[in-house]
Amino acid sequence: MTTNRVVLMLPALLLLASPVCARGTAVVDGAEIRAALELAATRRIDIVGIGDSNQARDGSGWDEGMHVALLDHFDQYASALQTQNENGASGFGAGYEIAVRTAPAWVDGTIALPGGAPAFFAAFCPAFVAGEAFENVHVPAFSDASVDHDGAVRNGLRLTAASPLDVTAALRGSICYGQFAGTGDGGFVPQWRAADGSSLAASPVIASEGYARDAMATTTLDVPADPARAGQLLDFRIVGAGAGYRGRTYTLYLRVEHPTRPAGFSYHTWGAHSGQSLRYFANLIVNNAEGVTDAYKQYYFAQVRRLQTSSPVVIFWINHGLNDRQESLPSVGPDPVADGDSGPAYADNLQGVIDQILADWTASGGDPAGVYFVLDPSHPVANPDDAELESYRDAARLVAQRNPRTAMVDVSRLTDHEEMLAFGDYHAGGADVNHLSASGYHRLARLKLEALLAASCPADLDGDASVGFSDLLRMLAFWGVCEGCPEDLDGSGDVGFTDLLMVLGSWGDC
Repeated sequence: MTTNRVVLMLPALLLLASPVCARGTAVVDGAEIRAALELAATRRIDIVGIGDSNQARDGSGWDEGMHVALLDHFDQYASALQTQNENGASGFGAGYEIAVRTAPAWVDGTIALPGGAPAFFAAFCPAFVAGEAFENVHVPAFSDASVDHDGAVRNGLRLTAASPLDVTAALRGSICYGQFAGTGDGGFVPQWRAADGSSLAASPVIASEGYARDAMATTTLDVPADPARAGQLLDFRIVGAGAGYRGRTYTLYLRVEHPTRPAGFSYHTWGAHSGQSLRYFANLIVNNAEGVTDAYKQYYFAQVRRLQTSSPVVIFWINHGLNDRQESLPSVGPDPVADGDSGPAYADNLQGVIDQILADWTASGGDPAGVYFVLDPSHPVANPDDAELESYRDAARLVAQRNPRTAMVDVSRLTDHEEMLAFGDYHAGGADVNHLSASGYHRLARLKLEALLAASCPADLDGDASVGFSDLLRMLAFWGVCEGCPEDLDGSGDVGFTDLLMVLGSWGDC
């Protein structure tokens, strides 16, 4: 059918347009995110998850769900950035088929550090101050000169036999550590160990003292490929070797890379704050609250992208909403809103997070053109769903439309409360609708990722990879003032003839 004939049929189409058409679609402005995700088939990309307790819950959460969903399509080229003392508090469990072997009891990675970490190193991790803004996620291990760790072996990373990094492959472990100014014989020994405890590769002692100035550094250690390791655990650890592991030492991020994989993803959890809102996270990074520092944020960003060879691509995936319903404090974005649990406040906090990440990314030496955002408000909890959650989804749509390289994915348009109950998606058989089962995180993560990978053009309002009559009918159903709705393709605040022409100009397969 020609464009002219479609225009001539507008009066009839207006009559057909139903006022009960589903408002909104699952993905808003998804084309750029789809392109960024698809790069993982040909090059390396990193994805950084930000959320509440659903981000990493009982060893699962969106962290595990997103790993499972991404592995349906792409290889994993490296593990997340994980910290040596990550499980030092309540057992965090981020990462997929990899575990942090918690630093022994002689290392206190929370607040009361033995001897106290020098201020230079404390600035790289806010867990050193009261409040512990990134508790359980970014917890380093520090020990003073009075501690000799000879014989210590139970700390580092452990890959399970099912690791998608492939325990039989040649792998590279890396450790971000502190170099202390002044005299001393502190140091540690990176080592690859087999399941039976035998050493597969070991480094000479890495000195942590005796430098001209305090600094952060990275050391790596490779283990050769060996098909005999199939079905076995594989450890990358920091061990004692004679007098080779002795304070002062400061170890922060550990990571395992498959160095011969030029393409794939690495998925990280940055924030997983139980019981906290998006406003809480925004306040941490916008106002450097609870001990967060510019040095911490910028060093983290530099390490996230370190294994990408050129023009890094990083997607920040933000999942919040459930705890925002109880938020009483004003938003902390560029246009603060006093009503802290309102949709406008949620939008302002989102904008504050986006703006601050871009600012810190640039300050860390990164190109902001390679930074993308997925806005992913919380899952449905009822039918009809919670009105405040719906307002956050509407707010996220508007923020996605206003920012480049930013998409919104609305899981409530991909599933609903009844279907989630039927699939067993909720925690405790549905007794807890604010959290999901492991299978629920997997299923919903797959739904969201598939929707984003199918997003190709904004005029495809029903997400079927083509622009046709159903998209036209959706648009006509919301003709007129429609602030923030996806049918407002030009972002003018209403649905009108410009939007209609955009649909007609995109007619056919996307």
